[in-house]
Amino acid sequence: MSKPQAIALGLPGDVPPYVSSPAVHNAKLNVLSFDFNLRSLETNVYSLTTLESAGLLHGLDTVLPSPQRELWFPKADAMTICQGLVEQLEARQKAAQQAKASANRSMRSRGAQTQPADQQVKVVDQSRRVKNTTKGKARRKRQAGGDETEYEKDISDKASIDTTTQSSTVSGIPDMVWLHSYHVNMRLPPKAKPESDADKKIVEKLHGPPRCISRYQLYKGRLLRHQPVVLIEEDKKHANRRVQRDTAQYAEHVKDRLNRLHEAADDIGYYLFIYFYLINPQVQRVVARTVSGTYWQWRQISRDEIPIHYMPNPNADLNVVPSEKPKFKVYFAAWEAQPIFESGTRESDEALTAMRKQVLDNIVEFSDAYGGTESDDDL
Repeated sequence: MSKPQAIALGLPGDVPPYVSSPAVHNAKLNVLSFDFNLRSLETNVYSLTTLESAGLLHGLDTVLPSPQRELWFPKADAMTICQGLVEQLEARQKAAQQAKASANRSMRSRGAQTQPADQQVKVVDQSRRVKNTTKGKARRKRQAGGDETEYEKDISDKASIDTTTQSSTVSGIPDMVWLHSYHVNMRLPPKAKPESDADKKIVEKLHGPPRCISRYQLYKGRLLRHQPVVLIEEDKKHANRRVQRDTAQYAEHVKDRLNRLHEAADDIGYYLFIYFYLINPQVQRVVARTVSGTYWQWRQISRDEIPIHYMPNPNADLNVVPSEKPKFKVYFAAWEAQPIFESGTRESDEALTAMRKQVLDNIVEFSDAYGGTESDDDL
């Protein structure tokens, strides 16, 4: 049995602080500054692709930055998984409603026992009158299957107006992801060729079958087993800088910046549903970063924060289940509560250091999910 490569546990406790390099700061002034580039209203973003060259990933040989990496999953399999997620969600909601109804009945029963007889009769009469109202009839009709539920109506409406071109995959392309590589330490090949069948059996028992030996030589003793995403980033252009230096219109510039960061957070929510629920169910949390020009935010996002999505038909896009839409409000509120940093400042450097430390902490914490032992057949 061979064990996966040990993770460098000492890294999170020894994270060197990130300091903006003069070269990167000069690039910011000459390229992204409105004062030096009057004709460019929306310049490119100040993303991790630039910060990487300044040493943000220095010393992390197992972390691979991957710009414009596509996250994709076969659409047919995605529909099956989404259907299962929706069924599980509906089962949980139904159980919660039944528990709430049972608790309400118990409370009404206890309340009726403590009321005088004439008041108890009034309560019964009131409940009967409610059943004969228009709302009561409509409710019974829906329960009997006469009307569409909100979820069913949303599906039919979406399917009727959907114009998405047919595709075989569900995909998204974040502007930047960090991947962490988990390797398996393969067995050492035998030093000499076995001379007899008995010796050959001994060699295979100690070192594995011949295919293990060839793989050892091909991959230099390290076979890639998993490569999960540990950071995801979405970039948007700088807010309109025509009004950035105008005091009277500066509020408009700030609003534009917030809208772009909100749009980036929306895209990340879509990417993370694909990653959390379709691609890699083992991952529980991912660090995320949104960027608009020189301004950016970051926070850690857990699986439970991402609403369940569904697919009305094979030609439709992923859509949030209607009952899960309140969860999206909480998701965006968490982003709005995060501070906004401007690249090149001391606060931004400190935030980048904290962000990288969080990524490393997650790598160590989640390493057990990709650990264990590998059998000879797996290698």
